[in-house]
Amino acid sequence: MRTILVIGDGRKPRAREASREVARLLDGRAKVPLIDLDGEGDLAGFDADLCIVLGGDGLLLSTVRRLKEARTAVVGVNFGKLGFLTSVRYDALNAALARLAGGDLNPEVRLRVRCAVEGAAGREELDALNDVVITQGRDGRMAYIGLAVDGAAVTTYAADGLIVATPSGSTAHALSAGGPVVHPGVEAFVVAPVCPHTLSNRPLVLPASARLRLSVEEERRDLLLIVDGQIRRPVAAGDTVSLWRSPAPCRLVRLGAESYFDVIRAKLAWSGRPRYRLDGDTDGPG
Repeated sequence: MRTILVIGDGRKPRAREASREVARLLDGRAKVPLIDLDGEGDLAGFDADLCIVLGGDGLLLSTVRRLKEARTAVVGVNFGKLGFLTSVRYDALNAALARLAGGDLNPEVRLRVRCAVEGAAGREELDALNDVVITQGRDGRMAYIGLAVDGAAVTTYAADGLIVATPSGSTAHALSAGGPVVHPGVEAFVVAPVCPHTLSNRPLVLPASARLRLSVEEERRDLLLIVDGQIRRPVAAGDTVSLWRSPAPCRLVRLGAESYFDVIRAKLAWSGRPRYRLDGDTDGPG
């Protein structure tokens, strides 16, 4: 019998209701040692096969971080909002739980990036499933951020910020900054400047084996390092952020017949063939 953890946002009545429904549906099908609705449980301390996340991508990202290096697979239940990482619709929960409890996991292994922040305050290591961002402070002034790859200097970005994203995070902040959509099966990092002052500074795609080093090259005390949009740390002149492939990937379970490109089309509102309207012609030229 599988061991399954259930995580939800207890501030939302719908999540509390869903957690009770999940517990009822799993009764007799799986062991459920933890239903965590306050975000305080030690998830890494459980030898669990699966963690069910009742909520959106944000809750799934924080749950993956709380699992640390545990090999527990994660599946997200979507309540109808935009979500690239959550794959189970709430109205299909019963059938999904039957499959999950029966062993139908087959998780995708998703690359994570580890960053080490070093400065006057010491050293701290953090993992991100989506992205690591250095961004401008409250005064809106441009930031100057140096990039080196495998010890070789690349450039100094003059921009509103700099994003280092995984393939999972390529459809998040990096996409809005002009970065490419990267299939999760590609092991790579995307480096995307936010509103660069030099228009020739375009996004880079680097192999996941690369080691990156970001350095703050200006006397500023209001820059922020943001991990997965949730953890914030101040960075200042002389601080460095080193990034490399995390040894602890995310094991993401996706159910249903939808392909990755089905999800992309739905979430990004991609359509089929372009259509035109010229003088009442709806079929386009030619």
